[in-house]
Amino acid sequence: MKFLIIINFLLISLSISSKEINFTSPVLENYPSQETGGTRATWGIAQNKNGKIFFINTYGVLVFDGSDWRSMRLKGNSTPRAIHADEKGNILIGFNGELGTVSFSKSGEYSYKKISEIVPSETPREIYKIQNSENYFIRTTKTLFIYSQKEKKINQVNTPKGFKFGVASQIEGKIYVYIKGKGLYLFENNNLILIKGTEILKNKKQTIYAVFKNNDDLILITRRSGIFRLKNGLLEQIPINNVSFKNTTVYRAIDLPNKNYALATYDGIFIVNKEFQLIQHIAEDNGLLNNNVRSLYVDHDNNLWAGLNDGITKIKYDLNYKLLDRNKSNINSIILKVN
Repeated sequence: MKFLIIINFLLISLSISSKEINFTSPVLENYPSQETGGTRATWGIAQNKNGKIFFINTYGVLVFDGSDWRSMRLKGNSTPRAIHADEKGNILIGFNGELGTVSFSKSGEYSYKKISEIVPSETPREIYKIQNSENYFIRTTKTLFIYSQKEKKINQVNTPKGFKFGVASQIEGKIYVYIKGKGLYLFENNNLILIKGTEILKNKKQTIYAVFKNNDDLILITRRSGIFRLKNGLLEQIPINNVSFKNTTVYRAIDLPNKNYALATYDGIFIVNKEFQLIQHIAEDNGLLNNNVRSLYVDHDNNLWAGLNDGITKIKYDLNYKLLDRNKSNINSIILKVN
């Protein structure tokens, strides 16, 4: 029996005249829009208890069962912008004035069912289950809502006049919302409480697009001003010595099961560790279908899914090896085989 000996590079990076070179590629699979049945921009991803993965796309809802893709239009050809999988495996989506669920029959046909109306023209952007409750938190750009499963009713949250709501994040059961021009707020008992120290993050570049917990500190990922640590009410910028990251725009970010963070940007996916050292940059030049990343999600098998501005990519990010592109490495190598 013949075996091919493959030298696995866990991390290869060289620095020549301060120029960054990265010639390793992740193991990934690309699904162009022609294959998924979607169109441009995939805004969110969730997985049900049966393993099917749901994508909210400009076209509507896309479903992947591990081998085949299906697509479904919504009422009025609306674009869904919020998706959530509850503990029972139901897939909730929000779009153009309403909230509903996507389900499938035993024959495999998918359907959408409206469960409640929202204010017309208000499009949900995030849906989170409220801790120790049967209610859901819903964020639009103008309003916050609470959906009661028991009453099957949506109620508007009273908020200060003129507030414009940015990205909401749920960390250890707590919900944080960025208020444009105001800072980061904690949503608790239907009230908004300013997080001290974040009121200085006011302009568009400083918009908070993700919040994480690191020990007792909050980690704030901004649109174009980098990453901050909030400790005892004081902000400290965390340096990341990478030119590409410094010049990019962050759109979303998630934490990974291996304790790293993945950042979706207009220049691909940046993965940093808990010490905020850049350990991988996944982009078009090492396999990503499109650099403009709109959503990220980790499935039950620890695959990282990226919803792109055109297409979808599945990344096996946690393997103990990466692929080596010899054309870019300029390394002379010999492939050995043993009988």
